[in-house]
Amino acid sequence: MLPSDRSAERLVQRTNGTRAAPVGVWTTKGGTVTVVRPAASWVRDGAVDPFADLRRLFRSVLDRIDSGEIPPDVSWEGVVRSVRRFSGGRGFAEWRLDEPHDAGPEG
Repeated sequence: MLPSDRSAERLVQRTNGTRAAPVGVWTTKGGTVTVVRPAASWVRDGAVDPFADLRRLFRSVLDRIDSGEIPPDVSWEGVVRSVRRFSGGRGFAEWRLDEPHDAGPEG
């Protein structure tokens, strides 16, 4: 979500035709949200969604929070397994979605 129409349009232009193209882009102004580029599925028609199990797990956790089974103020630090960085040092925020990388021999 970006604060201006101009910055959103520039982002869309820079990322068309890249891996970032499915990422939705929105702007906010005066309490209104405008869709500049709608989010699209990363999974192409007919392909198997490699994240289907994780999506189901995530939705079940959200349902359990909504039902009160999991208190909304639970701290999630340390719950998820440790982060293993592909780069050996760069954090997720340091990777651009359209940045090519070689997975190397380990995948």
